[in-house]
Amino acid sequence: MSNRRQPKNPVVKVHFPLDPEEDGICGENMWCEPAGNGLYKLWSVPYTVRGVSLHDIIRAKEIDGRLTFVSVAIRAGHSTYAYVKLDDTRFDEFWLPLAELGIESSKSEGVIAIDIPSRADIFDVRRAFRRGQEAGVWDCEEMTCGHLMALALAS
Repeated sequence: MSNRRQPKNPVVKVHFPLDPEEDGICGENMWCEPAGNGLYKLWSVPYTVRGVSLHDIIRAKEIDGRLTFVSVAIRAGHSTYAYVKLDDTRFDEFWLPLAELGIESSKSEGVIAIDIPSRADIFDVRRAFRRGQEAGVWDCEEMTCGHLMALALAS
């Protein structure tokens, strides 16, 4: 869960199904806060699921006894990246500009999931990630660009 803010109500696990043949796993479980009427606020940063980001409001329903993701109802404007460190010796040098933009990360099984808050300039973030990737410090992938999705919906 995010280190900055915490949910007001107890959270529940929601299953986000994936294709085992394509993704190598059957899904990812993430913490969500019930918001009523089948809606939930996402409080986890996804590691493998594309199309959702921290604080999005999602729809979920019980399927086979498990609360399961159905769709995104409202985008929060956050974006999600995943990366793997390739060069620990220079990591801090390249990570510092991202940390200064308010980026947070969490690690699971060698993959680091990154939340990019809506207030961060996504273009600055992309440039910083590209510099680290070109320098061989990390290999990264944009999982969801909620910044651009939120802008498109607002216009």
